[in-house]
Amino acid sequence: MSKHNIHGTEVSVDVFQGNLSEVSRGRCIGKVVNLCREMSAEAFNAAMADCYGAAHTAMLEMIDAELATGYTKRFADEFAPIARIDLA
Repeated sequence: MSKHNIHGTEVSVDVFQGNLSEVSRGRCIGKVVNLCREMSAEAFNAAMADCYGAAHTAMLEMIDAELATGYTKRFADEFAPIARIDLA
């Protein structure tokens, strides 16, 4: 888990699932942070204000879909990485 300031909001970002080395996990966290920074400040802050509501869930679904893109499963029953973003 790492802490970041995104659009003026302090958040904790972590990535779960997947067969990830610490380097790969760090890259995924960086990708999550970059995706959040690419969002408009209004959309990001609205999603974080609605923590675990519809807006927050939609944001996480978009981020999880991006994390799944390019992820190579090593086993048939393996899941792609997913993100968690909480207020710090």
